[in-house]
Amino acid sequence: MNKTYKCPYCKRSYLSKEALYDHMEQNCKDQLYGLPAAQVYFNIRNRYFPNKEHGLSVISGKITPFNLTTERYERFANEQERQQYREYFRQNMIKKYGKDTLLNDPEHQKAMLANRKISGTYTWKTGEETTYTGSFERRFLEYLDIELDWSNPADVMAPAPMYFEFKDDQGVSHFHIPDFYITSLNLIINIKSSENEHYRLRDIDRERFQDNAIKKSNFNYLKIYDNDFKRFDKVITEIDPDKKYRQVFIAR
Repeated sequence: MNKTYKCPYCKRSYLSKEALYDHMEQNCKDQLYGLPAAQVYFNIRNRYFPNKEHGLSVISGKITPFNLTTERYERFANEQERQQYREYFRQNMIKKYGKDTLLNDPEHQKAMLANRKISGTYTWKTGEETTYTGSFERRFLEYLDIELDWSNPADVMAPAPMYFEFKDDQGVSHFHIPDFYITSLNLIINIKSSENEHYRLRDIDRERFQDNAIKKSNFNYLKIYDNDFKRFDKVITEIDPDKKYRQVFIAR
């Protein structure tokens, strides 16, 4: 059975959010308070006042805008807060291990990843830049920018600011840095290949330990295989970043 989207005012149902929003813009304009239909719909579904205009930063409580791509309120108010979020995880590393220059610590790994030949900087249509550490990661950024017309590139943090400690099957501790963190969705994303047989045989067990470490966290998690980014489209409609429980989407 196809999912339908019901107008919160006249109760007419539509097969897509786009059709619903068009209806609301044309027939319920007086009840939108000058806001985008997507924002009013989100407000009502989440039991906010329909005319709620902004969210609040999870760090400072400052006003945050509505993200029209993810159809969620941003979690951070500005780039300074995003950098503050990164620093939070770095300080946790220092507190736990006494330094942040361990050979296999996240910051060192990030530096090595950024210096690989397949790494680079992606320039969005808006002129903003995001670093990437591989061809798959670049393709994902292109998909967000070109296919989804991502409204706020700063919402995409790459690599993710957080790290996850895990032990392999020999009991040796390692750190894992996810590929992306989408702030408005509280979503960690890893992009993998299932075609490289050598890689899969070598690292599949370690990858499983990485997945389990992320699953135990308070973040939502999506793993994408072989640039199948359409799965991400579906996750945007399914995920709720404000839920107290996490959501995990690992599918082939």
